[in-house]
Amino acid sequence: MDRRRFVKSAGALAALSSMNLTDLYAADSAALKMINIVRTQSGFEREKLIRPFGFKGGYLTELWQVASRMQSDSGISRIGLATQSVLYGDSDLFPRQSETEGNAMMYNLVNKALEHVKKTPFRTPPELLDKILPAVIQDGKIITAKQDLNINFVYNALVGVDNAAWLTYAAENKFSSFEDMIPEQYKKALSHRNKKIAIMYQIPYGMPMEDLKNAVKQGYFVFKIKSGAPGTQSEMIEADINRLSLIHETLKDLRTNQTENGKLIYTIDANARYEKKETLLKYLDHAR
Repeated sequence: MDRRRFVKSAGALAALSSMNLTDLYAADSAALKMINIVRTQSGFEREKLIRPFGFKGGYLTELWQVASRMQSDSGISRIGLATQSVLYGDSDLFPRQSETEGNAMMYNLVNKALEHVKKTPFRTPPELLDKILPAVIQDGKIITAKQDLNINFVYNALVGVDNAAWLTYAAENKFSSFEDMIPEQYKKALSHRNKKIAIMYQIPYGMPMEDLKNAVKQGYFVFKIKSGAPGTQSEMIEADINRLSLIHETLKDLRTNQTENGKLIYTIDANARYEKKETLLKYLDHAR
């Protein structure tokens, strides 16, 4: 099975990893198996991008796709997948070394986390992460030589590890679906289903406008605009305003059958680049 097909099949289970479920499982954990991980492995694939991907005040030229494998003492083995992004994880750390060196740091932290997993029996993935997180944070500070390391850098390194833990947990307890993994008392709250979902089309800095036109032709109608351009705050807001005008000029007359008024939908993703509320309001005023 190739990586992208694996992502689709494992995605539903991995989605749980973003929820704080430690308390949810407290009452049910006694009935769950104690899991002991005896072997771990990892690997990565460097994926070059078509063009530099600009967001959060910087640019990525490649992504490291990381696989984390864990095997329990019962012989069950599962692989979790993750995409590394040092720029997203800690934008202050990102420019301090080469892109490759930054990714190598995060990958090093992945392997440190896997070592901790082998020393940590657990019944649920939230329990596992609660136990190893303090040590992984310290490892991250040592690896990067940055005492104020952004916690998102650590969380990014743990995505594949967490994914593998959920898949192992599901196999050990013979859960075959997302619904099986949810405690009975929370099934009703998590039972709603949408008939349709929209896939957002990301617009990073520098993307050619022709790509946006083609995206509409392909059926995209929700566009995620990356704001927070590189430079000082004054340079950023000027670039963001000009960029938004260019994007709107390109898309304003195009229509979709997926919204009531036929118009496309814009969302703005500034990724913590705006330091003052007044600057953001200036951008939003322009967006009107």
